[in-house]
Amino acid sequence: MKSFKTFLREAYDFKPSSDNEIRKNKNIPKDWHQFIIDLNNDPALKDNIIFQTKWEKGDVKGDMLAVKIKPGTWAELQNGDIKIGSKFDVKMGSSSIKIDRQYGEDIYSISAKAGSGSGSKKPSGAQWESLITVAYNGGPSKDKRTYKEIESFWGDYGGIAMKISKWLESNTSLKGTMVQFGATTGDLTKEWSGWGGSNKTPKTDMYTSKSNISLKKKGGSQLMSARGAETVATFFGAMGHMGEASPKSIKKLTNIIMDEKKGFPKMVMDGTIDDLQKGTGSFADLTPKALKQKQQELEKKEQINKDLSKLIDGFFQKNKEFQEYFVWEASSGYAKFGKGSQSVANKIMVFDAETGTKNVFEDLGDSPTSISKYIKGYAGRTKFYVSFKSSGKNPAGVLRTKTVKQVRESIDYNYLDVLRETLEEDEIGSGILTEANEQLDEFALLKKAWDKAKTGVKKTGKEVKRVADFYKKQVVKGYEWLSNFMKKYLAKVNMILDKMVTLGKNALRAILNFFGIVPSSVDFSEPGF
Repeated sequence: MKSFKTFLREAYDFKPSSDNEIRKNKNIPKDWHQFIIDLNNDPALKDNIIFQTKWEKGDVKGDMLAVKIKPGTWAELQNGDIKIGSKFDVKMGSSSIKIDRQYGEDIYSISAKAGSGSGSKKPSGAQWESLITVAYNGGPSKDKRTYKEIESFWGDYGGIAMKISKWLESNTSLKGTMVQFGATTGDLTKEWSGWGGSNKTPKTDMYTSKSNISLKKKGGSQLMSARGAETVATFFGAMGHMGEASPKSIKKLTNIIMDEKKGFPKMVMDGTIDDLQKGTGSFADLTPKALKQKQQELEKKEQINKDLSKLIDGFFQKNKEFQEYFVWEASSGYAKFGKGSQSVANKIMVFDAETGTKNVFEDLGDSPTSISKYIKGYAGRTKFYVSFKSSGKNPAGVLRTKTVKQVRESIDYNYLDVLRETLEEDEIGSGILTEANEQLDEFALLKKAWDKAKTGVKKTGKEVKRVADFYKKQVVKGYEWLSNFMKKYLAKVNMILDKMVTLGKNALRAILNFFGIVPSSVDFSEPGF
């Protein structure tokens, strides 16, 4: 058997218009002439194939010849709409077609693949949208405006586009005229811009009366082309969807945060209260200057932020439900463009550019409460990672400029403000909230209240028994005050978090803000379609 293999450096540029052109081509061995002539004249292939006959400098060898079949004809051959002549032995493969023919004792063989030859451009994503739109609307004569955009591609790819159109008619409930939309820009919501997102490309590529279609090419297309700020904005959008559609999941997060063994209560008790009781750590006896420096470092708050960040990290990393909201936002653009926007997609189509028949057309879901099974399945094959950090802002001070009532109505405050509020309402704590102490760190204020709760205590160990007994009673008194104070404080925090759970799309953001935590890194990878 004599066979040609694909040339390493492609140069498909030989389009013979006559038998004589083939005979005069010095790059084609004479014994191959008849096979190439018969191939070029086959009714199914005539004017639809292009040969590669050039090679790099070196020996002239017959194994440099190869052939490509125009994409439209390729699709018809793959679908069985047309057939290569019976004199050829044809073996159809998914990515190539092997064509043999016997002449005398020799069998000549060549492998063909789809393509338009060297120097020809393949349609871009937007041009595929136009090709499919023109085909769906009935062809070039029915959609002249859109056809002007892809006229140069219609000869090679119009056939596949028509195949896709017929598939849509047979396999979907699409009705009405289709409009190519992806080349425009959409209006971003204020929230999206506030989260740092700026890419205005619509998720909708084409639309009919009831379907906004996101178009993806089979073979690796992805939901998100942009990264960085767009990924972070998508994360915030997904948080809103979870808050709106799944309050139970938000409650799970608050339960994790307020877990007495691992959560916020333990972090506070193991740190702040431990330092208060021992008089060590950041609450040891300090000069005013040293205390001020300690306040600026915000060590206690930073440690709580770090510990909470790790806790919240775990919630998101293991949460498949949140991953579904993230993928749905990435595919639909619901939070990005807003409900009712033409830019928001509610359908997804993955088209087959090889045959035009192995396509996918699925619902995305119209709202966070109706995410489709297809998107949930795709989400399960993606990888999602997020980490958190302190917002970097000093969270203290809200109650210094707002009344308690205003804060309770807006929930625009944080766990340190609640600590100060609890001190204000405490008989002992309120006594140390003087103008002179106004700018003190909340934990420093708590230290002062602790000192006041055990007023009269002196250093002991060398004192007489009467003084030692008095000291013991005062310390017990201080412990009791601390215990009761922390119960009141944590009860307030719990009450606030319960209210935040009911805030719908703002719930998760409110909870993170309450603890002074923001996402520091969001990463997303997907298998592609």
